Amino acid sequence: MDHVRKKMAHGVAWMAGARMIVRALGALSTLILARLLAPHDFGLIAMATSLIALLELLSAFSFDLALIRRPDSTADDFDTAWTLNVLFAVAIAVVLFVAAPFAADFYHEPRLQTVIYLVAAGNCLRAFNNIGTVEFRKQLQFDRDFRLQVFQKLSQVVVAVPLAFVWRSYWALIAGMIAGNVASLIVSYWMVPRRPRLMLKSTRDLFSFSGWVALNNAITFMRNRAGDLIIGRIAGTRMLGLFNVAYEISNLPSTEMVAPINRAVFPGYVQLAQDPLQLRQAFRDVLSFVCLLTLPVCMGIAATAELLVPIVLGDKWLESAPLVALLAISGGLNTLQANTGAVYHALSKPRLIALTGSIQMIALMPMLIYAAHQYGVVGAATAHLIHSVIFGVPVTYSILVRTTPIRWGDFVRSTWRPVCAAALMYIAVRTIVFAPVLTALPNMARMLACAALGATLYAAIIWLCWQLAGKPRGAETMLFNYATRWLRQRGTGLNSAA
Repeated sequence: MDHVRKKMAHGVAWMAGARMIVRALGALSTLILARLLAPHDFGLIAMATSLIALLELLSAFSFDLALIRRPDSTADDFDTAWTLNVLFAVAIAVVLFVAAPFAADFYHEPRLQTVIYLVAAGNCLRAFNNIGTVEFRKQLQFDRDFRLQVFQKLSQVVVAVPLAFVWRSYWALIAGMIAGNVASLIVSYWMVPRRPRLMLKSTRDLFSFSGWVALNNAITFMRNRAGDLIIGRIAGTRMLGLFNVAYEISNLPSTEMVAPINRAVFPGYVQLAQDPLQLRQAFRDVLSFVCLLTLPVCMGIAATAELLVPIVLGDKWLESAPLVALLAISGGLNTLQANTGAVYHALSKPRLIALTGSIQMIALMPMLIYAAHQYGVVGAATAHLIHSVIFGVPVTYSILVRTTPIRWGDFVRSTWRPVCAAALMYIAVRTIVFAPVLTALPNMARMLACAALGATLYAAIIWLCWQLAGKPRGAETMLFNYATRWLRQRGTGLNSAA
């Protein structure tokens, strides 16, 4: 089983690398576009994509997970999955074209109709991607999946940014989205020689697993994207644009660093599912690694939001600073439970993801609606944070420890060191952000000083806690061993050169 865990580690490295490049491109794109476009431009696109995503839940069966989960998936299974994706996508596109005028009337936003037409057409193209790319993940060939993801995002950025300089309009965002989908379609057929065929032979087998996945996707959407629909209706496109960009900036670590890790470890969990001890160890390793990397970034963003927003987005986005701070803390808490879904899928228990998500969604909706009505976008962000504290980890792990080999001790041993270090770092950085010694400096200098202090303090506390705990196996061990090997190699190279 060690070779599986090694492949999982390589997969995490590839997927994390891919996501870092994708997010670097995305962050660069967002920084440029935020300065060229207005909040209502982003709000308009968020409104359209949220509506489209809501309807696409009808086809969100994630057949790729079913193909990965089944060790004996055949060519017929792959062809059936591709055919179902195409049929659902075309049907959703037709519904969207009919519903677009009514959506524009509902939101009192006439521009929304054309935006929905174009974004829906672009999204429909994704369903035609070669289903054979799923084999990259099934066979743990993450280097090929890496190239596919990076090329798609690069195509989107290369189109959107120049057009934003020319048009200064939300049309640049739409053009970039369509370009990314077209590029993904072309590359998927270039990378996989075999061409999918129209077939429905394995429909029943795929739905036996993917029915639960579709329900989980619907619940996840309502939990994560309902705010877009509610705020768009209550506060309009400008406030929605502020909230949406704040959510993206503040949740970069929790959404974009964790997602590729889960994508990489799921096939490995499938192979370890029959060995509870190995599965628990793999879960602890992954959770420890996720928390060690994401928590300091989330809490650092929250502590420096007032400095970060004008530097990154410009002064016209200053209203989003409190949103960034609240949502970043919420995102950090969400990373503590982000690895549980892959365990449930590997153990063929997707219904438990639905149960967990349903409880959290039912709790969030009334909180979000009330807070948004009473306190606007700040209230909506506060509702997300309160929900993460009360219904995040407590609900998730209460169900997990009763239904899987994972135990509370696994969670505590994997998270206490980064949680303590990140919390102390937040307090320290938050204390000096407005200290007299720094307020006379330019924003960029203050930001760099806070970042340096936070990184140094976090690393020192992590090292101290690890030493006091007896150097237990975890992410710290892996990073320490890697650093030791690197230093030895550097030392050997210098000695040889001398």
